[in-house]
Amino acid sequence: MSDQNNLIVYCEFEDGKVADVSLELLTKGRQLASELGVKLEAVVVGDNLEGVENQLFPYGADVVYKVEDKRLYPYTSNPHAAVLINLFKEIKPQICLMGATCIGRDLGPRVSSCLHSGLTADCTSLVIGDHKDPKTGKEYQNLLYQIRPAFGGNIVATIVNPDCRPQMATVREGVMKKEIFNPEHKGEVINLDAKKYVADSDFVVEIIDRHIEKSKINIKNSPIIVAGGYGIGSKEGFDMLFDLANVLGAEVGATRAAVDAGFAEHARQIGQTGVTVRPKLYIACGISGQIQHIAGMKESAIIISINNDPDAPINAIADYVITGNYEDVVPKLIKYYKKNSKQPIIAMANFYTDNPDLKLHLQHPLMRKIVALKERDFADAEKFDYAPLDFDDAMDNYNRVLEIVGELCGTTIADNAEGVDHDGPTVADGRVTYAPGTQENLDGCRKAGLMGMSMPRRFGGLNFPITPYIMAADIVSRADTGFENLWGLQD
Repeated sequence: MSDQNNLIVYCEFEDGKVADVSLELLTKGRQLASELGVKLEAVVVGDNLEGVENQLFPYGADVVYKVEDKRLYPYTSNPHAAVLINLFKEIKPQICLMGATCIGRDLGPRVSSCLHSGLTADCTSLVIGDHKDPKTGKEYQNLLYQIRPAFGGNIVATIVNPDCRPQMATVREGVMKKEIFNPEHKGEVINLDAKKYVADSDFVVEIIDRHIEKSKINIKNSPIIVAGGYGIGSKEGFDMLFDLANVLGAEVGATRAAVDAGFAEHARQIGQTGVTVRPKLYIACGISGQIQHIAGMKESAIIISINNDPDAPINAIADYVITGNYEDVVPKLIKYYKKNSKQPIIAMANFYTDNPDLKLHLQHPLMRKIVALKERDFADAEKFDYAPLDFDDAMDNYNRVLEIVGELCGTTIADNAEGVDHDGPTVADGRVTYAPGTQENLDGCRKAGLMGMSMPRRFGGLNFPITPYIMAADIVSRADTGFENLWGLQD
């Protein structure tokens, strides 16, 4: 393989699904690779990897390396490390990104140590920039700035690796945004022979059985978070935050200091050493605002700070500041909300994936015939690189596009519904101007390629059969029925 000096992401794969943190790193990797003018590559190691590339290409991967062997699943240290070490010696990537997960924390140091490349853990930002060595005066261009808090969060350090390759970094889940680059993007799949990269002697450890218990706390995907800091003072004080969260339909989070003091479970910890979140509303109670915590919640849409210290650092990034003791403020918030609302706040991250009943339509036995007729035995595959190759490819395509529809509805269309109803369209000089929210909805649909879904590909459409198209219309109508009437005119 002669293609070298690219950016590669190690993708974790479990139960037929690529980990979210890997997709987040592909999103960031796509941005960095485009800036560097190189390819974005992904490597997946495991078993039953058929079709995994279809989960990676929409996030901008140009090349997907697949190393498949039943002994490579589940993850064990030596075999996976051997694969990456030997592969990297061949393709010589300039940058390698991994998730700061249990696997990434084990695998990353092994690979970097063997390749003498160094590694920066728990980065909060990754940027391309230049560097001049103050001792030698030598100048380096297009290095990876690996940025992370240091010295207990008192400073933010920018780390560079001028001479050794690959430049390696791990990033926690949720730190980077997960965004589809292009739902129709396609790349190259390279199937590698596992025996060439890992020796039989590396399989000295065998996993006999695994017991995995998923966390019942879902802070990362909660649209509203009520978080408490050390200033809450006790575990009993957090009970009041849980009361507010129950009223708002929210989750409760905590700072590291509060968790270390025993006020809340570790699964609720938000920040550099916890979970990174981006809720629509973040209510910070008794939180001073150390760098480590702010790194995990600064991208919240709206931040409300409740603090008896008007000069608390968190107030600098808050949209609204309530100066006072949480014991006085929180009960008033609970009382006011109960008085003025009959229903808890309901927010949805994705109107498709959060409604599993919709997927039943795609599982109908007639879908195979419908797809074959609509795709004319997949004749478009020779003319259009985004056309499906077979039935499974078509179904995967429908699912991915519907996920985009659902995400757009959850993040934009539903949020704009009330404002659109209030503003409405205007007429001036014989021309109709849509409400700002409607214009934003339409612009989002255009950018996502959701206009002309049922049109043939030769006219720039997606050539969707009526079933997934009506499913998309149903999803849009659940977010804003009025906008669905307008969006549906594309038919």
